Order: sequence, then C-alpha cells, then structure tokens
Amino acid sequence: MSTFRYEQGSGLGVPTYLRMDRRETGDGDTEIGMVGTVPLGDHLRGPTGAMRTGGLVTLLDSVGGLCGGLGSLPRWSVTANVLTRVHRLDHRGPLRAEARVLRRGRTTVVSETTLVDEGRDDALVADGVLTSAVIEPADGPPAFERPVHIPPGPAPDDPPPGLDEFFGLRPVDDERGPAVELDLAPHLGNPWGIPHGGTVAVLVDAAAERAVTVGTGGPAATTDLALHFLSPGRVGPLRARGRVLGRRGDGHLVRVTAHDTGRGDALVALAAATVRPA
Repeated sequence: MSTFRYEQGSGLGVPTYLRMDRRETGDGDTEIGMVGTVPLGDHLRGPTGAMRTGGLVTLLDSVGGLCGGLGSLPRWSVTANVLTRVHRLDHRGPLRAEARVLRRGRTTVVSETTLVDEGRDDALVADGVLTSAVIEPADGPPAFERPVHIPPGPAPDDPPPGLDEFFGLRPVDDERGPAVELDLAPHLGNPWGIPHGGTVAVLVDAAAERAVTVGTGGPAATTDLALHFLSPGRVGPLRARGRVLGRRGDGHLVRVTAHDTGRGDALVALAAATVRPA
C-alpha cells in the first residue's frame, strides 16, 4: 500500500493526486480564464499507455469548473455537465488545460477547455464544453486572492498509488451484470463535501470501459464522454453500470448510469460514451 498523502477534508485530494497546478488568466473581468498543468506519471496511465479518459475529464473539470466559479462571482457554481472529445491516446506529458468563460448567465456559466500535450509540441489531446450551475453558498464563495494560483503542493516522498487504488475502484457483478463501484471518502470530495466531479468521471469512464471489455475480452478506451451530473452522492458506495447500445465506425456506444446505492439507488449521473478497443 502506498503511503501517498493528501490533505484530509481540504477538497484538494483529487487535484493534489494529479499534481495539478492552476493559474488564473485573463483580466478577471471581461475575460476570465484558467490554465492547469499536470505531469503525466505512470500511475495515471491506462492500458493504452496514455492518461485514462476519466483522468482527462477530471483535469478539464478541475480547470473549467474553477473558471466557471470565477465567472459566477460574487456567487459560485458547481459542474452540471461536461462534454468531452478525446483526440489522442498516446500522451507524453506534461498535459496543459486552458479554459475560458464563453457565457456568464444568471443561472449558468459555460466554459470551454482545450487540453494539449506539451511533450508533443502542444498536440491537441482533448477538448470540452462545461456548463456550471450558479449556486448561493451559505458561507459565500471561496476566498481566493486574485489572480488565483493553486499550486500542486510538495511532491510526495513515495510513488502515488495507481488510479484504481486512489479512487478505490472495484469491479462488481450482480444480477444486472458487470459494474464498477467506489466508496465515498474525504479525499474524493470537493470543498462542498460531495464527490469531486472527477471522482464521478473516473467511475463512469471505468464502467463504460468495463462494459466493452467484458464483451470483447481486451482493453478499451473511452474517446467521447457526455457526462451529466444529476444529484450529489451522499452515502455511497457509488455504483456505475454501462450498457452497450450498439457499435459505430468509431467504437461502441455505451450508456452509463451512476447511483448512490446507500441512498435508495438515487441517480447521481448519466452519461453517453464512445468506447473503442485499445
């Protein structure tokens, strides 16, 4: 078991695990943007040797979501949905995500994010559009000094655990077929005490891939993900299940649902994914 450490209860567990460095760009008024970088360690690589799509979506959500929050000040926002298209599955790293606010509304903020591979001359890895729902936090928005800079923190003394171990992913099989689940834990949450959007993204991605690998017997990778957050996980475990709807030229179309099994199977997220054999 790795002795990798994170700051308990800080809401920074997932970004800390990714070694994410985030900086605000733009003028902070008419132009609001964020840039985030992540070194690509072996613990983040999947069967293809690239960063898993759940990790890519986590990076897009962490950078684009913070951008949306700044765009909703003096209130704040939480991610409602994120649409991601993956263009490359052969990453060298470091990876850099650049986000900017496209629209600031009374109830929603829309941001776009592009992800490039600095180790491949900024080759496009993925892009996404993120919609954030504006909220009124009881204690107000996070107290950031502008322009915002959230560093990755000190490097761990020990190698970080693999992605499956950090998120506690485990395959399960029941009467409805194969699924993937995880337990809720403080290091998988956000500052509001609910699962980080990346936690749900990693779970959904794993379930989509498992739905295909069980049928094909080989590794697979998600290349498109439309993820909708419907309600926060509260009790856990969270269980996600993929159902292969059909096959297109670019891969299998998979529908994924994620439920909070400890809260009457409340629907937490719904996603559509394209998964192709790796």
